[in-house]
Amino acid sequence: MKKSILTLLILVITVSMSAQFQFGIKGGMNTSYSSGNPSMIPGAVAGGYVNYSFTRVIGLQAELLFSQQGTKLNRPLFGGDLFMDEEMEHLFVSNLYQTTARERLRLNYVNLPLLLEIKPFKKVHLGILIGPQVGYCVYRKHDSEAHLKEIGVTSSDYNNWDFSTVIGLQYLTPSHISVSLQYSLGWRTISTFTEMMDFNRVLQLSVGWTF
Repeated sequence: MKKSILTLLILVITVSMSAQFQFGIKGGMNTSYSSGNPSMIPGAVAGGYVNYSFTRVIGLQAELLFSQQGTKLNRPLFGGDLFMDEEMEHLFVSNLYQTTARERLRLNYVNLPLLLEIKPFKKVHLGILIGPQVGYCVYRKHDSEAHLKEIGVTSSDYNNWDFSTVIGLQYLTPSHISVSLQYSLGWRTISTFTEMMDFNRVLQLSVGWTF
């Protein structure tokens, strides 16, 4: 009798816990930029998540995402007309001008956000998401690697780890399709180098399947 009661109790707890846990996969697109330059770069995002509901109103969602991010950098360029004097001893520059080269910095991260979900509506499964995110840069590519070497920028000048705050909305349809819109504000600079001491800014739109 005791064994039957214990088995029933374990079954009830297991069913209750499984009802509170939800797992899912999602994918979508990013538009990212840096705090010092609002020019956006498109990218993709994909990964999975697990959601636990403490109550009908409060939940916690952890995600593991691969995120293509980046920014555009403005590099000053100078030009002009060069000529020599009659004795061919001195070089002169005339019509000096300055322009700007727009270069892209591609950054791929593995991100782990831990988000509090607040569901204020009883009949509509619309949640407000907010929480911290930690990311690690697994790939980095600059349009002008040669220029970076010339001015002495090395891999040690970049910050591999990124920390940010995520805010967003998530809607779950009756057919278990989730739609999420999130915005992350980085609060660690992309690099310690002066020209790239900006923060990541990422707007993410994704669609997922919850099971």
